[in-house]
Amino acid sequence: MRRLWGMALILICAVTFSAHGYIIVKRPRLDALFDAQELELILVAKITSITNPSPSDFQGPMTFSISVQEVVYGNAALKGRELRRQESFEWPVNLLPLEKDRVCIFLFDKHGLANVIPLHNAEVGRAETPAEAKPLMLKELLDELKAEKMALRQRLLLLMAYPIMSAKDAAVLEPYLDSKDEWLRRAALVALMELTHDEKYIAMAADDIRNYLRTHRENQRFADYQSWEKGSDYHPYYAFFEYYPMLHFHYRAEDVKTKAVPLLPLFRVVAAELKDDRQERIEHGLGALYHFGTVEDLPVIYADHDNDDAHIRANALAACARILRLNLRYTNDEDFRQHESDWQEGVKAAIQALKKAP
Repeated sequence: MRRLWGMALILICAVTFSAHGYIIVKRPRLDALFDAQELELILVAKITSITNPSPSDFQGPMTFSISVQEVVYGNAALKGRELRRQESFEWPVNLLPLEKDRVCIFLFDKHGLANVIPLHNAEVGRAETPAEAKPLMLKELLDELKAEKMALRQRLLLLMAYPIMSAKDAAVLEPYLDSKDEWLRRAALVALMELTHDEKYIAMAADDIRNYLRTHRENQRFADYQSWEKGSDYHPYYAFFEYYPMLHFHYRAEDVKTKAVPLLPLFRVVAAELKDDRQERIEHGLGALYHFGTVEDLPVIYADHDNDDAHIRANALAACARILRLNLRYTNDEDFRQHESDWQEGVKAAIQALKKAP
């Protein structure tokens, strides 16, 4: 543990830059943190001093001291120790105020501070492995969620907890579908859909996406949305798609059939309804249809065959060719420019033939 505690660490992964040029560390989802097998310490500790403000206020690295009350995982000899840290970490101030005498759970990986979790129970317990620690963290989060009455903290606790939940835990989230808070309902819906893969929740999510995209536009920023940080002037699409991580098209080939194809109804809604942000439409809708859309997606995909962007035209025609089983392969933009007229004629003829088929 000497390496971890003998120096101030600046994390080098999952980072963004503040307005002052400091590197701000983005917190990983808890499933990613546990799955990475880089977890080194889980401590219950009290903050005894803070000499810099939180990076979430864009003031640079924060320096703080903690008094270790319990070692959940890792070097048990740290119990009772006072530890001084300097971290560039995006503290979740709406979930867990950063203040002196606050007791919370600190999770450290091999880079430094990776996440913090609210402490609910007087004693968390001891784990000999990260796998044993995961249910202890989940219990803290779900116990805190059950006791919480404020919609904002309920939402943030739910979003933190569900990535390490299983389908058997999902029922505890169903009551939040009836919340008066739109974003809490959305968080619960996405969690239930991801945990259960139930067609009922996928249909509800499709309706949610459709309704949202029909009532929001790119230039309609909203200043009353609160995320992990104290923020305002949120881009309506960026905020929304943070709640639907499965619509970031990044599936491995071996996962397409099991994880992506069942979500085709969601990708289709985005492709059909998102009109005013080309990049978001491709990233969260059309991109998936390009790769595993079916014959019923041809009208939406082919609509871009005459787009003013040659790259979009090429991808649209290549996707149509894949669905129609034409021997047209998109290799690069230069190749496309040389053969575009042949592609256009071939795809058009195949679609017309398909329409005439019995």
